Amino acid sequence: MKIISEITTRLNGNVSEFLCPRCGHAHLRQGPITVFSRPKGAEAITVVTAYEGELIVSSNGSNAIHPSPQTDGFMIQFACEACGDEPLFLRIVQHKGFTGVCWAVNS
Repeated sequence: MKIISEITTRLNGNVSEFLCPRCGHAHLRQGPITVFSRPKGAEAITVVTAYEGELIVSSNGSNAIHPSPQTDGFMIQFACEACGDEPLFLRIVQHKGFTGVCWAVNS
């Protein structure tokens, strides 16, 4: 995954809307939500994906897409209505007490 670190939002009433990192459009449709759970320092990862009422759980999930190198993390897939079908991933990461957020795209 290629990381796009800048997160841009626009205030709409009392909420901030995410803007597409590629084109700046505000109409982003949510897709699957994936949670990665790994005890600190462990190799095994449990991956839980939820989408449209379905729940998929797997053990020893791929470390390649895990957003956080040593602990838990999650990501939400989005599709921009303006610039195409290529998915965007909002990743929430934790590392040594730091919590960060970034966009990522398939490379």
